[in-house]
Amino acid sequence: MLVITVGITPGFASKETERASIANPRLENAFRTSVTDKISVQQKIQISDDITNHQGKTQNLFI
Repeated sequence: MLVITVGITPGFASKETERASIANPRLENAFRTSVTDKISVQQKIQISDDITNHQGKTQNLFI
């Protein structure tokens, strides 16, 4: 079982990594369907989430 826990306080932050919040993490397959039950060996999945920028300027996101 994979558990993802994220806790971010929105608002002004002094560190660059705290200037955005991550919400709604989920596991999805290649067809963007949620994977809620068993994951098979060698099954390809992706971790998706919603990222919110809390600053008044654009930020580059590198994955």
